[in-house]
Amino acid sequence: MAKKHLPSYVSLLMGMVCALVLLQFFLFIIAHYVMTFPVWSTLLFVVCGMILFLAFSFYWLQRQKDMFLVRFRRICEGEEVPVRFQEEKHFESCLQALIQRLKILENHVALHKALKQKYQEENVEIHLDSMTKLFTKEYLYKVAPIEISKARAMGIPITVLMLDVDNFKYYNDRRGHLRGDEVLISLAKVLKNSIRATDLAVRYGGEEFLIFLPNSPKKYAIHVARRIQEAVEREDFADEEVFPQGRLTLSIGIASIPSDCYDLRGLIEKADKALYEAKRSGKNAIIWK
Repeated sequence: MAKKHLPSYVSLLMGMVCALVLLQFFLFIIAHYVMTFPVWSTLLFVVCGMILFLAFSFYWLQRQKDMFLVRFRRICEGEEVPVRFQEEKHFESCLQALIQRLKILENHVALHKALKQKYQEENVEIHLDSMTKLFTKEYLYKVAPIEISKARAMGIPITVLMLDVDNFKYYNDRRGHLRGDEVLISLAKVLKNSIRATDLAVRYGGEEFLIFLPNSPKKYAIHVARRIQEAVEREDFADEEVFPQGRLTLSIGIASIPSDCYDLRGLIEKADKALYEAKRSGKNAIIWK
């Protein structure tokens, strides 16, 4: 037969009554054989009673907190916790329902995160060039104006690099467009590995590319352009000895906001003019104003 337990608050009251009876008896002895004034005995009784009540209350609350934490942990771990007396049944059922709802909410949050990540990945995939996997020109025109507006409001520079493969038509005529596509795919990987995660590498058209550098002065853009040229020089492209210069090279033009212009259209025009000057100067060059 299972042993029945009294509710915790009943045990507390019984313990306090017994303690108060003993205290009263002890104070009665003191009052009659030690103290001559009954006022002091009464005051002492009241003070000691209050201290005893507070001590028992603190002990009971602390014990109930510890018991609650232990039972809550066991329930969260899926362990069956027996109900000791009737008034805990409602509490246990409410606690079980709360835990179940929290688990459902956790599943909903995880599902929401997964769907959000999938949507972001699919949304980014839409704006990628099918061959090079760089961003498209349309995506640049969608994102860049927002970044430029933020930069102008905060007084932060933005710089653009326009890049073009030198003598690419000459290469295509001799090795074909399929091999030319392989070269562009390899070049796109070099470009992505040469910039920050916050920068945009864009296939602007054909063999022409654009690097959008937010929060970047022109001095930093020049450093990026040189780093790209060095990476291209180290890369082994397919049949690059066919190029007139014996290897693949890039011409790069640089323009910046606000030193050269104030909007995206002016930024691209300035960078394109600098690229044209790089082509005229003998190619494989970096030009900026």
